[in-house]
Amino acid sequence: MTWKVADVRDEPRLTGRFDAIITPFVMDCFDQAEGARVVTYLEKHAAPDAWWLHADFHLPLRGWERARAKAILWLMYTVFRWVVSLPASQLSPIDRHLQSAGFVRQAQELICGKLVRSDLWYRSSQ
Repeated sequence: MTWKVADVRDEPRLTGRFDAIITPFVMDCFDQAEGARVVTYLEKHAAPDAWWLHADFHLPLRGWERARAKAILWLMYTVFRWVVSLPASQLSPIDRHLQSAGFVRQAQELICGKLVRSDLWYRSSQ
């Protein structure tokens, strides 16, 4: 087994095919356009039968969880834009990009009042 940890912005020369890609709290750092490019780049290096574990912040559809999440996300993006010049200002869901690449969601977990979402995706070669 070989593990590779990489920042796709610093190391755009990945080689080989990977059986699993893990993106924990990464994609929320990119705006929609850059996020789409990152997913496209990574999925090209996924093996034909590959898993993708993605965890990130989540904006619930309604209710008190949505109001709470909006406030937390606003504060988070405001602080990170100021502290580290984060280019993103809102969540950029990657679901449609993964679906376009042939991945199908196998499982989903919502925690912390639905503020955090983890998805397990799989792409089959068959």
